[in-house]
Amino acid sequence: MNTIDVIDNSSNAYIEPAEKLKRFFVDYLLRKKLTATARIFKNAKIRVLKMRWQDTENFTDCGIYAMRHMETYQGDPRWELEFTGVLERDNEILDRLRIKYFAEILSSHEINRCAGIFMAKVQEINKKDCFDGWDD
Repeated sequence: MNTIDVIDNSSNAYIEPAEKLKRFFVDYLLRKKLTATARIFKNAKIRVLKMRWQDTENFTDCGIYAMRHMETYQGDPRWELEFTGVLERDNEILDRLRIKYFAEILSSHEINRCAGIFMAKVQEINKKDCFDGWDD
């Protein structure tokens, strides 16, 4: 049987909203006359993955977690990331990922005239291995 994996850094329950989203997606597929695909999703079981870095308090970094999850998850529910579930260590990892994604977003489009300035600042910070001087 196929499964739809729900991956989130929050440890809140997600079965009911995931089921509703699945129904909407199946309805969309049926409207597009993609009945075979709709049947696959309709019969798929929702599985909420449990990860050691989940918590009930960090709602600020859900976008960073989501981006990292999308980068690394390949269907194995035993998959592991560098997050530890220890707030201090995970904050260091989140800070590094913020810089990485920030740099990728700012340098991703040719019309961003400030991309070079930001990239130089990110490279400078990465060399220092800290955030001192960010406000220069």
